[in-house]
Amino acid sequence: MKQVIVNGVSYLGDLEVTDNGVVVKDAIQIGQVVTRADVTRYFEEANVGNLKSVSFGGNGISFSEMELDDDIKNYLQIAKLVMDQAKSVAVRKLENTEFRNELGKFTGGGGPNVQDRNTGDYWQA
Repeated sequence: MKQVIVNGVSYLGDLEVTDNGVVVKDAIQIGQVVTRADVTRYFEEANVGNLKSVSFGGNGISFSEMELDDDIKNYLQIAKLVMDQAKSVAVRKLENTEFRNELGKFTGGGGPNVQDRNTGDYWQA
């Protein structure tokens, strides 16, 4: 992933040069400088399938590709690890919350807070 600038518009994605022009693959449009917020948004958009491929053809296409700076590269690696971790636990946490909410409807208890009858301790989904 790199910062790709085509005809003055910046993208975070991958550049592919073809015989007919250029394609910026799996990309989001960003400002002039890649920020941590852009990287965060990239992962969120990728997670929900909203990355776009943008094709440019014809004469006079101006494009360049820039490496990400070290801070952004490091943040990108951390963001990938955090997204992978979030994906590994999010569904189970959501299932537990849904389970407790539904159980509470049938038993008159439960809900997001559950009390242990023996100890009186509360815990949350």
